[in-house]
Amino acid sequence: MRPKGPLFWFVVVDLTTLLIAFYLAWWFFEQTDPNASFDHHLGVFAHVLWALPALLAAKLAILGLLRLYDFITNRTDIDIIYLAVWAVGAGAAFEVLFLSYVKVFHIDTMMRDEVRLAVQISRALVAYNALFTFLGITGWRLMYLRRRRRWGYDRARVLVVGAGEVSRSVSREIDSYSAQGHEVVGFVEDGVEAGAGDSPLLGRVEDIPRLARDKNVHEILIASQRTSRRRLLEILALCRETDCTLWLMPDVYETIVGQVDCQMAGIPLIQLSTLARKRRALAVKRALDVAVALMVIFLFALPALVISVLIKTTSRGKVIFGQERVGQHHAPFTLYKFRTMREGAEEESGPVLSSPDDPRVTGVGRILRRFHLDEIPQFWNVLWGDMSLVGPRPERPVFVARFEAEIPAYRLRFEVKPGMTGLAQVYGHYASSPEHKLRYDLSYIHNFNPLLDLKILLATLLHLFTGQRPRGL
Repeated sequence: MRPKGPLFWFVVVDLTTLLIAFYLAWWFFEQTDPNASFDHHLGVFAHVLWALPALLAAKLAILGLLRLYDFITNRTDIDIIYLAVWAVGAGAAFEVLFLSYVKVFHIDTMMRDEVRLAVQISRALVAYNALFTFLGITGWRLMYLRRRRRWGYDRARVLVVGAGEVSRSVSREIDSYSAQGHEVVGFVEDGVEAGAGDSPLLGRVEDIPRLARDKNVHEILIASQRTSRRRLLEILALCRETDCTLWLMPDVYETIVGQVDCQMAGIPLIQLSTLARKRRALAVKRALDVAVALMVIFLFALPALVISVLIKTTSRGKVIFGQERVGQHHAPFTLYKFRTMREGAEEESGPVLSSPDDPRVTGVGRILRRFHLDEIPQFWNVLWGDMSLVGPRPERPVFVARFEAEIPAYRLRFEVKPGMTGLAQVYGHYASSPEHKLRYDLSYIHNFNPLLDLKILLATLLHLFTGQRPRGL
C-alpha cells in the first residue's frame, strides 16, 4: 500500500480539530448556561446527526478551496490568519443555513418547543464552535510552519534583481529572518559576470523567465539601484512572464502608482499584484460586467433600433461594424460597433488611429461618437467575456505590433481583459499618446479592486453627461 502523503495527514489533523472544537463548544456552553444540558438535548440533535459528516466535509472543502493546505503560497502568519477568518466565517454561514433548513422543513418530525430550543442553543454553539475552530486550524498551522522553516523547509525562494550593495544588504536581511519563510536563491544583473557564493549572481536580467522556472522561484524582488524608468518597465515585463509574486523596493518605485503593502524580513516593500491573483475580486468584477451588460442591452434595445435605422438610411454599408482587436493574453477577438465611417474608408486610408476630426466619419457617426453611442454593441462583447466594462482599451493587431516594438512593457496591459472605459479614458484625452495611456493602464492593473471599477464607471458617466473630468478617484 502506498504511504499517505502530507495532504492526507493535514486533513486528518483538521478533521480532529473540527471534532474537538465541537466538543469544546458544547462543554463551554454548558459551563456558561445553567439551563443547558448535553444529555437532555442530545435526543433533539439526534434527528440531524446524519448531517454531521456532510457538515465536516463542507468545512474541509472550504479549507481546501481557500488553499489553506498550500504552505508555500500562504507563507506568513498574516496569510494563514486572514484565510482562516474567511474559512471559519464560511463554515459558520453554512451551519446557520443548515439549521434554518432543519427549522423550516423538519418542524413536523420533532416537538415545536424542542426545535425552538435546539435552534436557540445552536446559535450560541455556532459562535463557540467558530471560535474554537479558528483557534485550532490557525494554531496548528502556525506551529507547523515555524518548525518546518526552522528546519529549512517550505520557504519561498526569492530571486533578487540587482547585485549592488543595497541588493546584497537586502539578501543578508532576508537570510537572517529565514524563520519567516524566505530564502534568496541568487541575483540577476546586467553587465556583471556570473559568480558563485551562498547567493550567487545567476545571470542577466533577460534570464529572469528561465531562472524562475529552473530554480523554482516563488518571488522576485526588484532592488536594482541603477534603473531608469524605461529599464524598470522592461524588467517588469520580463518578471510578468513568470508566475512569481513581484516586489519592489520603495526607493525605485517611481513609475507605478501604489503604496507600501507589507514587509519581508522587516524590509518595507510594495507588491505588484496582477489581476490573476485576485480571484475573489475578479469574480465580483465578472458579476458586475454581466449584470450591467444585460441591463444596458435591455434598456437600450429601442434606442439601438433607432440608431440602426438612421445609419442605414443616411449612408451605404452595414449597420454593425466588426473589427479584429487584441484581447487578454494577446487573444484576438471581434469588437463590434455601430458603423460611423463611410463604407470603404479603411481601404482608402489604410489602418490609422482615429482622431476627433476624422474626415472619414459620417454626419450621424459624428453624433454617435460625440455621445459614445457607437459603442453600445460592445456590451455584447462584455457579455460574451471578450471584454470588461473597465480595462485598457483594445487595439488592433497592427498597432499592437508597433507599440510593443516602440514602448517598453506595452505587453503588460494584456494581462487583463480590455475594457469599454478605463483610467486612461477618464483622466487622459482622446488623442493621448499610447505611452501616456500605458501609465494609466499599468496603474489600474496594480491597484485594481471592484470599488475602483465602480468609481471609474461613475467618473465615465460624469464625463459623458457634463464633459468634466474628475480630479481624483
